[in-house]
Amino acid sequence: FPTRRSSDLLISFFLGVLLAIYLREYYDRATALHRCVAKIVAVLFLIFAVAVGRSGLWELMFTDENNFLAVLVFPAVVLLLYDVKWLNAIFDARPIAYLGKISFGIYLWNFPILCLVFMLVLFGILPTFTGWGMVILVFALHILAGILSYEFLEKKINAVLR
Repeated sequence: FPTRRSSDLLISFFLGVLLAIYLREYYDRATALHRCVAKIVAVLFLIFAVAVGRSGLWELMFTDENNFLAVLVFPAVVLLLYDVKWLNAIFDARPIAYLGKISFGIYLWNFPILCLVFMLVLFGILPTFTGWGMVILVFALHILAGILSYEFLEKKINAVLR
């Protein structure tokens, strides 16, 4: 398995944060020329990423392909798709917006759920599912944990902090 250095993870994280700040604070209020230049830069990033990816040079700059994608490809794709109206309409739909609200709880409870399922299967409390059965069970547990976390923890904590 490729190993990921914490510095690579931090680079990916902070690049995502910078992109979010850029989109929220600058891009939304930018002129048409500024938006056009940003899109051209994003396309150039994608061309550069394809060239680097095909040549194998990404191995010199990054410890694994995920970091390469996180730094060069994903930000460019996000920037290019940011203004697509039909895509924004999909993401603004209530079920998708709610999934965004519970996503932190899904992320937060991911490891404990996986450990719980593993232990239940290991001790024979839960039958061993194969294929889609396990995927559906774990997916349902993640959604349930995300909903419970959002409704009973996150909302209350956010109300206190505001």
